[in-house]
Amino acid sequence: MTLYKTRSSFAEAFRFAADSDVTGPEWFGQMLKNDEAFIDRALTDGGSRVYGCSLYVDGAKLKARIGDYIVRTSTGELRVMSEKRFEKEYERA
Repeated sequence: MTLYKTRSSFAEAFRFAADSDVTGPEWFGQMLKNDEAFIDRALTDGGSRVYGCSLYVDGAKLKARIGDYIVRTSTGELRVMSEKRFEKEYERA
């Protein structure tokens, strides 16, 4: 996991990939284990393909696609951002 910062605060973030259930940060793995997050898969040609994930936070459902950033702010808030938006708002700490 890599730390990033906005102009006023720090956040933990990672870019969602098909193998993020294994390579993602510990807090994301814990969300999967606690059924607060799910890997979204589609069945194609007899196999499955990961296309994103669903995060359930405070009664809301957040959707991330492959390549999106999942951000956990310093206050614990979770956000999903496109790569373009993430790069505009955050820089490596």
